[in-house]
Amino acid sequence: MKQLFLITLLLITTFNINAQSTKKIKSQKIKSITVWESKYKTPNAKENKESVSKFDQNGNLIDEITYDNTGKFKEHISYKYNQNNKKINETYYTQKGNITKIIKYTYNEENLKTEKNVYDGNNKLKSKKRYVYKY
Repeated sequence: MKQLFLITLLLITTFNINAQSTKKIKSQKIKSITVWESKYKTPNAKENKESVSKFDQNGNLIDEITYDNTGKFKEHISYKYNQNNKKINETYYTQKGNITKIIKYTYNEENLKTEKNVYDGNNKLKSKKRYVYKY
């Protein structure tokens, strides 16, 4: 019982932190965040770019590029949202800008996710999830 309480508390806290960061990004009018990392294994530590994240006026993450621990390109994902700020699309790119994967989300009138469709770079459906809610 104690473990269930702790897990529930952790989940609620995590949700609040994520929601607050979007509000903060919006209220501070932050357009992008670049994260740099230095590892001090040697006296001459080199700073490497870890990620670049871009946001829209609502604080939604719209573009994210990540790099490996040497600063080389790892992944590029762009995101699109509907009028209710629900993510409707994720597009994954190679370093050269070729599309490798697309994920599309569908929502019902209550803003609950109803479908998640995953496509390859040629827009061929690879997998589908349906979400069914019982009231």
